Amino acid sequence: YSGGKIIQIDIISAEPKFALQLKGDEVPVDVYSYVAKHILNNKVERHHAKLITLCALYGQSSKNLEKNLPEGVNAREVIRQTRKYFNYDYLKSRLTTEMASGNFRNAVGRPLKIENNNDHLLISYYLQSSVAESSILMFAEFVEKFSDYCDPIFVIHDALIVDCRKSFANSLKEKESVSLSLGDWKFDATVKVLGDI
Repeated sequence: YSGGKIIQIDIISAEPKFALQLKGDEVPVDVYSYVAKHILNNKVERHHAKLITLCALYGQSSKNLEKNLPEGVNAREVIRQTRKYFNYDYLKSRLTTEMASGNFRNAVGRPLKIENNNDHLLISYYLQSSVAESSILMFAEFVEKFSDYCDPIFVIHDALIVDCRKSFANSLKEKESVSLSLGDWKFDATVKVLGDI
């Protein structure tokens, strides 16, 4: 668009929020602040809670996490508490059963392949693949709805880059976030102006 803008629409905390929606929980606006305050009882700050959440969901070791936590915070314990909040054990059990039966698929039905000795990556593969597929579907709906105002350029996992009219970019930027949905799944996304045309 002549005189337009390039913007990025980026889903906020996509994988953790998706995991909570699978669990059927109400999803907090800021999942990492919620984890820090309500799950870990203010023992850590938000940025620590983000690291802990990613370690808990993606199966990273507590040994590496320990180096990045405040003194006196037990990495194994905070991972355990965070996994409990996200219903990690149930999800891993379900995905293990699906993999054993040859029916390991993401939440929108795409088959997933993983080596048997990498079962610690089940949740990571599942969440990332489910979010990537869901993002494409939500972004397609967004672009179709606003086709008179913007054109897609790229999708980068859980972010959409669009070329759009300046007035449309400004109206999106004025909002704190943009709401996206796929069925009952609801996500908020930030809007960032990348450049002018």
